[in-house]
Amino acid sequence: MTTDRKIVIVGGGLVGPVCALYMSKRGYNVTLYECRSDPRECGYTRGRSINLAVSNRARKALRELGLEEDILKVSVPMRGRYLHQPNGKHVPIFYDPKNKECIYSVSRNYLNRRLLDAMGEYNNLQIKFDHKLVDAKIESGQLKFLQTKTNVTIDVRADLIIGADGAYSTMRRYMMQKPMFDYNQTYINHGYVELTITPEYGHLLAPNYLHIWPRSDFMMIALPNSDHSWTVTLFMPFKQFEQLDHRDQLMSFFNKLFPDIVPLIGEEQLVEHFFKIKPSALMYVKCSKFHTDAKSLLLGDAAHAMLPFYGQGMNAGFEDCAIFNSVLEYCNDNISMALEAYTERRRNDAHAICELALYNYVEMRDLVIRPSFRIRKFVDNILFNLFPEYWIPLYNSITFTEMGYKNCISNRSWQDKFILCAFVIISTVVALVAAIYRQPTTSCIHKNSTMEFMGIKFAPLKIPLERRLQTLGAGGWFITLVSGVAISLLLTVYLLVYSSLWLSVVLYLIWMWFIDRETCDRGGRRLNWVRNLSWWKYMKDFFPLTVKTVPGVKLDPKRNYLFCSFPHGMLATGAFSAFATNATEFNDQHPHHTPHLITLKSHFIMPFFRELIYSLGMCSASAKSIKWILNNPDGGNIAVIIVGGTAEAYHSRPGQYRLVLKNRNGFVKIALKTGSPLVPVFSFGETELFDQVSNPEGSLLRKIQDWTKKVVGLPALIPIGRGFLQYSFGLVPNRKPLTVLIGEPIEVQRVDDPTPEQVWDLHKTFVDSLTNLFEEHKHMYLKDAENLQLIIS
Repeated sequence: MTTDRKIVIVGGGLVGPVCALYMSKRGYNVTLYECRSDPRECGYTRGRSINLAVSNRARKALRELGLEEDILKVSVPMRGRYLHQPNGKHVPIFYDPKNKECIYSVSRNYLNRRLLDAMGEYNNLQIKFDHKLVDAKIESGQLKFLQTKTNVTIDVRADLIIGADGAYSTMRRYMMQKPMFDYNQTYINHGYVELTITPEYGHLLAPNYLHIWPRSDFMMIALPNSDHSWTVTLFMPFKQFEQLDHRDQLMSFFNKLFPDIVPLIGEEQLVEHFFKIKPSALMYVKCSKFHTDAKSLLLGDAAHAMLPFYGQGMNAGFEDCAIFNSVLEYCNDNISMALEAYTERRRNDAHAICELALYNYVEMRDLVIRPSFRIRKFVDNILFNLFPEYWIPLYNSITFTEMGYKNCISNRSWQDKFILCAFVIISTVVALVAAIYRQPTTSCIHKNSTMEFMGIKFAPLKIPLERRLQTLGAGGWFITLVSGVAISLLLTVYLLVYSSLWLSVVLYLIWMWFIDRETCDRGGRRLNWVRNLSWWKYMKDFFPLTVKTVPGVKLDPKRNYLFCSFPHGMLATGAFSAFATNATEFNDQHPHHTPHLITLKSHFIMPFFRELIYSLGMCSASAKSIKWILNNPDGGNIAVIIVGGTAEAYHSRPGQYRLVLKNRNGFVKIALKTGSPLVPVFSFGETELFDQVSNPEGSLLRKIQDWTKKVVGLPALIPIGRGFLQYSFGLVPNRKPLTVLIGEPIEVQRVDDPTPEQVWDLHKTFVDSLTNLFEEHKHMYLKDAENLQLIIS
């Protein structure tokens, strides 16, 4: 883009040249005015910190200007803080243990010179040193500068005036004369002096760290330089500076509080530098807006000078320039619109970083030596490693991301609330368990090794590890099956959108949908090592679960069988353990047969979750799939159907055995068409594992459950089991004996096209056989069996 519009930038420190480079790249005619002489000729002015910390925000701007590589070459990486504690211990604290991110210490003088050199590469950019702003009529874009070497004034006109002339901005003073421009300047009662460790002794400090000597009310820091020297800065209340008014007091102070730094600086050099210049003041600035009259704009310290303790002054200033450039792009170089948009976007962030910088001073001089800080840092690092996209610690969000400063504070706020809630919950549980265990009272009854408190029955604390593992196995199984589909979908979305593995996931989904789609209809692909996991043994022993076959029943190894299992219960626990794992006695009783548990076909289109159920030997509930299993010419296959399906789950409650079977005959048709014997299977105790929230027909809950079943194939039941550490509620099944009994096969003659009469005759035979199986064996496996009836609906 080329334009005749003229931009004048006041201030040639760091932000001014960066802004000038951005504006020149956009094609504007830019002139930068600086009241000082060219620093490339006269060097830097003592009194301002000669070291700067370059982090992500400044690096982005330098990268866009093509200068990042040059700057980082002469910078010294700092990978963390190195604490010199009052007790003499040295403790390194890394900024980012996960990604190994670091900040870079760079010389202010070099950075300033390199930016000025880069400006010389643009024909539409001029630099005028020794020009002091003495008057401004902002509404008309008129400026007056004094040439300090000749004492001559010149008049300048601009389409846009950008003030980047630092914390004590002259440009801001003229803008403050405009209505509705609020300004706040705050000094803190601390100042600073700079000292130096020469290269001769610089190697004695651990390299690549920001060294900090925290002393509660004050602190000292040291930043590395490329020549192996160190810039040392002492921050302290002015009152304490005033007390150090002669050599003996100064040396006593340093020998007592900073004994390890004295030999590095040298006593004579320490005294000379300390008394050579008075402590510099520290202040921060806030403005209600950054523009006036569609003609002027403030950037950098002129808009939001801040304390130096987050190392964000330069970074925020460079980010100002990058954001203003992007806003101009968005507004198609409509300057008036861009100024309004920039102020609106940047104001809250500028105020936020000023507050953050003040907070970080307290952290650096005091909090870092407290155990609470170390604990919080430890928690942050763990959660950041586990959830890097969601849990970004405060320092990382400010230093290593482009997150708005205000959002950094909001992010920290919800993290604080989360940790507080977690702490309260954990503390409450620990205190509750401890109180129950140690001090039984009238409200805490110890009975049969079970402890009850406020109506909640707690598991004894001193129980064998084996039983704990059994509970974990059963609870983990239930949670996996209930939430497995949701977790697999969320994992897929996460990997596609936020992970570098997105291409692998795309290839997996293509393979799953176009190549592996029909595997569930062709016998699946079991993995015996998964079926042999100890997990299933612990789950089986939890109830305990036993598989039995009616005496005298033997399965022909050369034939295929259709097992019909009842009841479904909440999650068909008996059928799953007996036929989808190798943990039970089934393989010993029928070693020549391979069971295939049948489940909904929709499960096999769920990425990742499908791999689990495939490995357990499950197959699709389609007629094609079941026929494939039962038509194996060599025999030895078993298709296990849970006929009642999720419809039976509605009726699953302790003390009830209500089956959904009366109008279901699809399994009978398949048996007739394949000539496969029908085998009734009954899981005694299945309905005792969970109760559920009452859901009578016509209730609102039942309507919601019917709707979810219609939409996703599964009703949204609310089970009531037990917890991992208590028996009153939770998602862990109740520890009740469970017996899976395999009945006598019903011979079936193959009929390719069975008539309705043949279907219903065989259906009646099967119902009678199942009823007899229940009635003949319920007294052996169920309590209060005489009052239990099998209801078939």
